[in-house]
Amino acid sequence: MKWLRDGHSLDRFFSELHEAKLRVLITDYDGTLAPFVIERDRAKPYAGLSELLEEIARAERSRLIIISGRTIEDLTGIFRIESPVEIWGTHGWERLGVDGERATWPISDTHQHAIESVREWARKQGLEKHVETKHASVAVHWRGTDSRQRERLQNESATIMKRAADEGGLELHQFDGGRELRVPGRDKGVAVKQVLKDVGDGAFISYLGDDTTDEDAFNVIGERGLRVLVRNEPRETAADLWLRPPRELRRFLERWRDALAG
Repeated sequence: MKWLRDGHSLDRFFSELHEAKLRVLITDYDGTLAPFVIERDRAKPYAGLSELLEEIARAERSRLIIISGRTIEDLTGIFRIESPVEIWGTHGWERLGVDGERATWPISDTHQHAIESVREWARKQGLEKHVETKHASVAVHWRGTDSRQRERLQNESATIMKRAADEGGLELHQFDGGRELRVPGRDKGVAVKQVLKDVGDGAFISYLGDDTTDEDAFNVIGERGLRVLVRNEPRETAADLWLRPPRELRRFLERWRDALAG
């Protein structure tokens, strides 16, 4: 555990959390709550975290919000707790409220055609299992492949995805173990902006994330809350605090839970 900004104190943070009228924990999923695995449908939270998150979600004056690059269906299929949780999927293009209300923001035919062109390339090359298509994005994954397959995926996807980005007006992003094309206009930062608007002033907020896609959320939160980088190795970030999973992450969530209960 290491502070990346001066002037912070965990004791003071959790004392203020206890006193706040509303306590809001926002977190990414893959790489943050769950380790990366080759078979993405088996990405279960680290041991003990589901129970901790259940206690946090059902506490008084408390909200738990997940913001992920996964689709909502994907996430609800592998992450299950009984208490209501607000979920933002596909980097903010989908939202599932605690009341069960669902919202999906539309994309244009041009964007859809560009995404389909990558899927068609993967189908012709026999690479479908390495490609993940979502409502407003398409990703190529090479985590867990051997060096020859990884080099092929990296090189060939760079060409086809660059062409699709240029022709379809999509954004090309790198992430740990892959490359993704995304429709512009929404990201995790946009989702956090809406959350901040919903909870209003006086809410005590923390955002947990591991990847570069979480930097949009960190930047939106700014001084409004505590920004926590969760990963085994440090990197350039706007976060305030760096935690190594799972032990330091579990301890942080235990202290969060305890502060809710007083």
